[in-house]
Amino acid sequence: MEWMWAAMGATKDAQNGAMSGGINVSGYSKDYAGQGYGTGSSADDYAWHEDNSDGQTHPVGEKLPNELGFYDMSGNVWEWCFDIYATYPAGLEVDYTGRNSGNERIIKGSSIFADFSNISGRFNIVPTHRYYNVGFRVCKP
Repeated sequence: MEWMWAAMGATKDAQNGAMSGGINVSGYSKDYAGQGYGTGSSADDYAWHEDNSDGQTHPVGEKLPNELGFYDMSGNVWEWCFDIYATYPAGLEVDYTGRNSGNERIIKGSSIFADFSNISGRFNIVPTHRYYNVGFRVCKP
């Protein structure tokens, strides 16, 4: 969930009507990180994907960043997240932390071999498997 919060722009979401009472209420529906922000006007400006990557990963930072200054939150490589894969609970959740146990982790953000469903899109993988189009982001508080 932390990945999604960062990808949708957190409290700096630039989309019109995204913020309500200091809460980002619609960022999860963005097609790609950075949509509606900055000088970019399409996914091509913010992300490497199946239509513009020539099937190759690219160095981070060659596309525009999202509202928080993060590069490649959409496209290039799927990002392995610490969250354990499970069905989301029904109803409004605040600061959802996910399941406490399970064998599969979530990947988010899409890759060079995929198009975008939207920022809330996710898949599951077993952490012991390796994929050349899955990576992880190192974060330091």
